[in-house]
Amino acid sequence: MKGYHKAQVGDIRPSQILWTYGIGAIINLPRISTIIMGLDEWDTSKAEELHEERLLSAVKSVLGPQVSALRQPPIDEQGENNTASTVGVPVSAFPRWMICPFCRLLAPVDQEYFKLYVDTRHPERTCYRHHNCSKAQNPTVFPARFMIACEAGHLDDFPWHHFVHEGRPCNSVMRLLERGVTGEASDILVSCDICHGRRSMVDAFSSDDDERSQTTSAWKRTNPLS
Repeated sequence: MKGYHKAQVGDIRPSQILWTYGIGAIINLPRISTIIMGLDEWDTSKAEELHEERLLSAVKSVLGPQVSALRQPPIDEQGENNTASTVGVPVSAFPRWMICPFCRLLAPVDQEYFKLYVDTRHPERTCYRHHNCSKAQNPTVFPARFMIACEAGHLDDFPWHHFVHEGRPCNSVMRLLERGVTGEASDILVSCDICHGRRSMVDAFSSDDDERSQTTSAWKRTNPLS
């Protein structure tokens, strides 16, 4: 994704990149949720080449001769203690829809409601804030923990507008409301401020084949931040 903000948001071990958090994996950081971006976004100029001929031959035997080299993840020459460094494995906020805990606003991060606040001394504190919230002063927002996935494992944001309005044209402000304390889908409602459309999230998990075919082949909800 071109034009994203370059800011350090956390740290993971190189072994985690290889085994746990590879490309397309979601990482739950203290205040935001991110996804590892593709190799076309990596800064290979900071990725040292690995000179292991036998390993390279083994990789080529599986992936093909187009593999020309093996490289380490991008690192900064100044070392791991450089907290202001912008060199590393690129990530993007995902899910991209956020919720304000006070006014319950539901919107994507690229709209005017939210701003990214970067803490260069404490990257783990980097977060998105609702800068014009009517009920609190610049509260930290958190990801809307619903997303969709196909049977092949491809992820995408939950289609909130389509889900609430069922195809009707309306792009007004939406809110994610909770009427219980269990966090179950039946206690979560999505509402529209303008047309007053409202729908329970339990409908997203319906077992009805006809309804599922109109939206997506699989629904997935991740665990909330601790």
